[in-house]
Amino acid sequence: MIKTWEDLNYWQTGEFQVIEERHRDLDIAGITYCPRREDLFNALYETPFDKCKVMIIGQDPYPSAEHSMGLAFSVPKHVKVLPDSLRIIFDEYESDLHYERPMNGDLHDWATEGVLLWNAIPSCVSGRSLSHNYPEWRLLTEEIIFNLREKGIVFVFVGSHAKRYVQFVKDWSNCRFLCVDHPSPRASPKGKHPFKGSRIFSSTNSLLSDIGLEHVDWKLLCKPKRTISSRGKGKRRTGSHSVTVCA
Repeated sequence: MIKTWEDLNYWQTGEFQVIEERHRDLDIAGITYCPRREDLFNALYETPFDKCKVMIIGQDPYPSAEHSMGLAFSVPKHVKVLPDSLRIIFDEYESDLHYERPMNGDLHDWATEGVLLWNAIPSCVSGRSLSHNYPEWRLLTEEIIFNLREKGIVFVFVGSHAKRYVQFVKDWSNCRFLCVDHPSPRASPKGKHPFKGSRIFSSTNSLLSDIGLEHVDWKLLCKPKRTISSRGKGKRRTGSHSVTVCA
């Protein structure tokens, strides 16, 4: 088992060289891909191997340079209109955990909680989902899973592409896994593992308890806080204390 992501054998393989050459060719041709080259492995940078306790595996990045940031399902803080899939994730977040809706779509806080936000296919050409469905990427995803299953974590497979990797963890007693359909408005509510109502967040924490690991603190910042007074502005007082609430 590796100690850090830098120890993965993948970085020394011909497959990684092929990926590098393909991205270099796109750069030379002026073809935009997602995420940017410098953000390709943000998920690994933000969630070190020794801190990882949950791996959420999605399909591939948002096919938009504005949205894609190297963390599955996450978008930069400045994005005002969230992708449909992230809006549906936040619907379940509110329903499952009873938290206020997050103020933006940046999921960096989950990554620092030990949640590896990984796309099974880590890149795509802008505007073309699944355009980088290369076998060379599958090798990397498999090696990440192989090392994490030895460690013993919870795997969350989101969508049909991610579910192909269930075979690698289903028989490991020190791991737990959860399957959900992709959070898409086009997904059938009658699917085998509908995202809506899956309670993906509390279910993941329950599985963490099963293997003796601490829960993930899923709470994200809600809208900027404001103080309220009895006149509707400023502070609301309870005895001698003021109260701040989410807007």
